[in-house]
Amino acid sequence: MTAEFGPRPEVSPPKSEVLYALADIEGSLVGSSIVSAVLGLPTVKRVIIFGEPGANKSTVLGQLIREVTVLSGGKIAPTTVMFDEVIKSCVEEFGHHSGWDGQVWDEVSRRLQEKIETPSQDIYPSRREVKFIEVVAVHKKGAIRDRGAKVLKYFSNLALKEPVNAPETIFIAIVADPRSQEQTGKLREATFKTSDKDVVKMWEGRFGIIAEGLQGMLPENAGKVLKFLVSRMAKAVDILRTRTEMYEAAVDYLIGMEPEKRQRLLNSIRTPNSSRGMSHRQRREYLAKAIHMNYYVRDELQLRSGISFVVFSAYRKQLIHWPADIFINSF
Repeated sequence: MTAEFGPRPEVSPPKSEVLYALADIEGSLVGSSIVSAVLGLPTVKRVIIFGEPGANKSTVLGQLIREVTVLSGGKIAPTTVMFDEVIKSCVEEFGHHSGWDGQVWDEVSRRLQEKIETPSQDIYPSRREVKFIEVVAVHKKGAIRDRGAKVLKYFSNLALKEPVNAPETIFIAIVADPRSQEQTGKLREATFKTSDKDVVKMWEGRFGIIAEGLQGMLPENAGKVLKFLVSRMAKAVDILRTRTEMYEAAVDYLIGMEPEKRQRLLNSIRTPNSSRGMSHRQRREYLAKAIHMNYYVRDELQLRSGISFVVFSAYRKQLIHWPADIFINSF
């Protein structure tokens, strides 16, 4: 790593507050390490951010894109691959995903992998393209609706063959806060119930979210853009379904181990301070999923710590800057 891309100061720009608040399951802040890895390793071609719906994946992705673009002086050309866009294309062809069988989910995996591996055609030779990929992955054994798990396995297998000092992929696994998931479902519903001209104001006033990149638009136009972007988010019922599947997988994993080991793992997790406001059930779910996610990343995907991060995205009651401008190109 060069000095130019070393650790950032403790006080970070407020527009990257979610990124720099990311903490691993041992309690260490890792946002700076993620930024430094993308900037300081010239072999990195892609960053895969995965987790459940409502885990703040798009917020982290957008803020990370903004940071590395600015700090690289424009030498990094970020492009995005959104899992929801692949799902949408398949819905148009195969109908709603609730009726898909394993064959259709295999097609989802194929299309997602193809989008990730296909280089963009309009990148200047002097710039390095880095693809930022958002993936919903359900890693429950035997699940037909495996979301992006097959694609994660494919790229993790490639990572195992790469030189330690020349990785091509950075993996960020986000453990979903149940309260953030509930808020995502409410945000989607409230957005469609609000008139176009009042959506931006409602986001900030009710949910504490500032949609960046829309300030120069007329309020009604900004509202239309946000409604389009929100239409790609999971509905509350789909968030709950995935949340339940992931919790069941975590519980099955914990039940299968010796009680002493289970308790030792539960005691080793350092959740963010924001978890103090959780109910007992929410905290139990949070801890179980963190342990299972760490097992999935370290044991099933066999990813080493230098290129993979298992993190909590802290639930925030303060203002959050959601980088809507990163996703506007698809409007």
